[in-house]
Amino acid sequence: MKNVIYFACKSWIRLGLFFYFKKTKILGTENIPSHKSIVFVGNHQNALLDSLSVAVNCRRSPYFMSRSDIFRKGFLQFFLNAIRLIPVYRIRDGIGKITGNYEVFKKTAVLLQKGNSIVIFPEGNHSLKRRVRPLSKGFTRILFAALEENPDLDIWLVPVGVNYVNAIHFTDKVFLHFGKAIPVQEYYNASDKHSSTVKIKEAVSSSLKTLTTHIEDTANYDAIERYLNGIDVNYLEPQEVNKKLQNISMEMVLDSKQLKTKHSFLNKTLDFIFVVANFPMVFVWRKVLKPKVMEKELRSTVRFLFSLIFFPVFYVFLFLICCIWLEAEFAFYIIFGYIFLNLMYVKLR
Repeated sequence: MKNVIYFACKSWIRLGLFFYFKKTKILGTENIPSHKSIVFVGNHQNALLDSLSVAVNCRRSPYFMSRSDIFRKGFLQFFLNAIRLIPVYRIRDGIGKITGNYEVFKKTAVLLQKGNSIVIFPEGNHSLKRRVRPLSKGFTRILFAALEENPDLDIWLVPVGVNYVNAIHFTDKVFLHFGKAIPVQEYYNASDKHSSTVKIKEAVSSSLKTLTTHIEDTANYDAIERYLNGIDVNYLEPQEVNKKLQNISMEMVLDSKQLKTKHSFLNKTLDFIFVVANFPMVFVWRKVLKPKVMEKELRSTVRFLFSLIFFPVFYVFLFLICCIWLEAEFAFYIIFGYIFLNLMYVKLR
């Protein structure tokens, strides 16, 4: 029964992401080993959307880990459990809860021994900054726990660069770049776990820095990002962006100006039609939910989950209203046209 719920949720989320993102670009799936225990390790910009995007596009049926505070009672907790999300506890959740991570490590070790796959974001938290931040060692503990139980276990790490044009904007584009798989056995030394940890973290970090835009200079980060935006780089081509980063000077960066967002007549028209056609949904999002989302990194996730759950309800309600005056067949055509209109807004906007 759990598998049925999982695959139903996965299909639902896949469809939801298709309607949510203007474009989804996938590269490197041939780097994912078949019939192996795999840990997908990615950079973390966009909260739960990172996990969902990787999970539905990695050609596996992975479990994935996320901060424990998003687990609530009721439907949300049921939903997160159904999609194989495992809570991870942080210091800010309370010292007493940190010990719960030992059970998490044991559970994930068992999953890997059974040939499952897991999605982890080893930076430890999300950030909108376009850079690979220092990796925590928590994911190596999961690897080592599995290898302690089975020293011959063949575990592979698959780095995933998760790239957005504008992570908090709607509509947006996403690019998932799966890098060359890393065999854990080549870096693991049971008698020197500290050295093993350092080597594995370095290998993953180095790979991620080629799979996503990486601005190394933290002191001048804002100026550099402003420069990149000013020359209108394509963040769906991180390798090209990183090449530009290697060839810029601070004089060029400091002289750059903020790129002004251009709103074409077509975009303004599409926005107007979308808002009018979906006014109840837009109103609830803008006036009720959005003001309550304090972290910008969570905005897209909350918007997506809201749309995933309530837009189908909205369509059913409209269908029933139409059925009051029209035959069910014509009401169906109207709602189908309504859905198509919203899809065209996402893809053309």
